[in-house]
Amino acid sequence: MIRDILNRKKIDAQAEALVQHVAKCYPPEMDAGEANSLGQKVNEKKRYAKLEKAIHNSLVSVTETVKEMRLGVYGKARLYKNVQNGLIEKGYNEVVIRVIVEKLVSVT
Repeated sequence: MIRDILNRKKIDAQAEALVQHVAKCYPPEMDAGEANSLGQKVNEKKRYAKLEKAIHNSLVSVTETVKEMRLGVYGKARLYKNVQNGLIEKGYNEVVIRVIVEKLVSVT
C-alpha cells in the first residue's frame, strides 16, 4: 500500500517533468502557429522538427525512470493521463497532445 502511494508520487513527478520539458523546448505558442519574435510565421516543417526533437529529448529521461520503476498497466496509464492533462492545461493543440502521448506509449 505504501509502495503504491510512493509510486504514484513518482509517476506524478515524472509526468510533470515531461510536461515542463516539452513546454520549455516547444512552447504552446509555437503550437498555435503564432508569429515568432521576428513577426514571421514559423514554417510547418520547422515546427514539426522542433516538436520531434523536444519529444525525443523528453522521452529519453522519462523512459529510463519508468523502466527503473517497473510500472504495470495502471501505473503507465496514470503516467499517460497525467501527461495528457498537463499538456491540455498548458494549452497545446489536441493533435500535438496525441502525438506526444502516442510516442510515450510506444517507448514505454
